[in-house]
Amino acid sequence: SKAKSALAAVAAAAAFSAAAAPVYQATLTVRGYAGASALANFPVLVRISPTTINGFSYEDCAADGSDIRFADAAGDPLDFELETWNTSGESLAWVRLPTLEKDTFFTMTWKDDDPAAHTAASTWSGGYVGVWHMNEVDGAVADATGHGLTATPQGATASSIAVTGAPTGTGRQSATAAGGKGYLSVPNYDSFAADDSFTMSGWVRLTSINGSPRIFSRKDNYTDANGWEWELKSGTWDTLLPRGAGSESLPTTVSSLQNAWVHLVTVFDGTSVSVYSNGSLAGTKTLTKGATDNGKALSFGNKPNGSSSTYLRGEYDECRLLDAAASADWVKAEYDTVASAAFLNYGPARSDEGGTTLLISGSPKAVLGDYLSPAYFDLLGNIFDHGAALG
Repeated sequence: SKAKSALAAVAAAAAFSAAAAPVYQATLTVRGYAGASALANFPVLVRISPTTINGFSYEDCAADGSDIRFADAAGDPLDFELETWNTSGESLAWVRLPTLEKDTFFTMTWKDDDPAAHTAASTWSGGYVGVWHMNEVDGAVADATGHGLTATPQGATASSIAVTGAPTGTGRQSATAAGGKGYLSVPNYDSFAADDSFTMSGWVRLTSINGSPRIFSRKDNYTDANGWEWELKSGTWDTLLPRGAGSESLPTTVSSLQNAWVHLVTVFDGTSVSVYSNGSLAGTKTLTKGATDNGKALSFGNKPNGSSSTYLRGEYDECRLLDAAASADWVKAEYDTVASAAFLNYGPARSDEGGTTLLISGSPKAVLGDYLSPAYFDLLGNIFDHGAALG
């Protein structure tokens, strides 16, 4: 029954607190997800700072953040990647939730003497082939999935440097109007067979426009009988031309990229292609030919062979290749977890230095639903033996 499920969730949270006995913890609750479907293995962005978590202090953490951990409602460890640790500002962690629904809650702990182990690469084990955070100062851009699909600067490599103010803190510049003709190149990923059904996404910002720059490309020529790419219509800031094999494309109006960060997504599913702009569907079309593997590099900002004289003059952040056709709910959540401050509700920091205080993860409403009567609290008191303190 719903009552039994609620009590089980409370008991699990209590057991977690008693067993792990962390010095500090806070409950994080998904409030901004409005999708109709439950999303499996979804990576949620957690912004860690004294601003987001009332009572949080970097002074209470290990110098490198190594004592940060996350756990689900049952107290089981969650895989996560600590992307950045910035003791003078905001730190970023990606936490893989086994199931994402509205009111899903989980717990962040820190200053734990014996934190549970986690695997950063497993954060992206839900079908991601490549994830590029773009947070390096310069040089190669790491692939967070552990697949080794490193993005290497090509052309004017000196122009490929970090930029601030990106959606996830730091982004990466490609070419510039002043002649910095750079781009990034990722070795071919054909061994992952992400060809006719996949999702490519990324945050993109243009600082100037010239010709028809490629945002992402696996085609040396737009007429190639294989591969796929995103091209901007010549001289425009807001007309995207995604194409698969052959020259056929889907002209789509997206949010203007002119000095503005835009989250762009293309979903290739067989011969169908859909384009999303800032979480909303912008266009869909059935192509004569879908996208195919071709052994060529994935290029950010030029053709795979770098032969185009038109370079993308702008910046990238948080780019991903998913080996699946993402749903509309997934795309919207991927946008909102970065763009919406209301996507997560951050509970205050709580201490349990003696290891004896019962700490309930999640708000009472989220845990107990409509079962908030005094009788239920009396029942909980009996369950936890002579009235454990609810916090």
